[in-house]
Amino acid sequence: MMSANRRFICYQPNPAAELNLLCFPFAGGSATVFHPWAARLPAHVQMFAYQPPGRAQRLREPRCINMSAYIEDIWQGLCEIPDKPMILFGHSMGAFVAYELIRKLQQSGRRLPVKAVFSAAKSPWKNHRTRFLSQLADDDFISALKLKGGFPAEILNHHELMAMCTPFVKSDYHIAESYQCPDGQQQPMPVPAIVFGGPMMTSHKMNCPTGSLCFQHRQSCILFPVDISSSTTKAYGMI
Repeated sequence: MMSANRRFICYQPNPAAELNLLCFPFAGGSATVFHPWAARLPAHVQMFAYQPPGRAQRLREPRCINMSAYIEDIWQGLCEIPDKPMILFGHSMGAFVAYELIRKLQQSGRRLPVKAVFSAAKSPWKNHRTRFLSQLADDDFISALKLKGGFPAEILNHHELMAMCTPFVKSDYHIAESYQCPDGQQQPMPVPAIVFGGPMMTSHKMNCPTGSLCFQHRQSCILFPVDISSSTTKAYGMI
């Protein structure tokens, strides 16, 4: 049975779990992309998938227009998550969100995650991103998403649905494309981290606690990693 607060969805509640896994989706994504993971995680893990405003059950809420708004929205939802050790996972734009949440937790003196997992995202200290797709006209933007891949074709080809989705997808893309760590300089990562990158990505230096950074190249990492399972999470050291 699914349980949800307004911001985080737990598709398979497990009160006896020892560890919380908080997941943050890619630009334009929703909590739904993590639904298949719920039944495949180890028994000691309970997953909470973040549902950004402006989509699904939060459709009528104003979308976030910058990274600060995302972090503030997430911050308000953390109080409804059981107080247990946690791991953060973020894919693409979700990796930036997870990184900023760690910064917020550290600055607030709150419990830090025991681990962070970043997938398919450039270093937060790099100020060069891909070309700004968010500045394209809507039709050109949708065409660019089709060429880019990673976004469900059945949604991209549904004209009425895209008319509703395009504003928040473009907004997310603008946030991801313009994001850079506010400090402007590389800061130590206060938690152990695992970084997954595909064949077009390179390992950027991250200043983490000694021996706590693992960089993995995977052929499919540019797309969303749907092959999550107890065996794969163990093999890659995620959980």
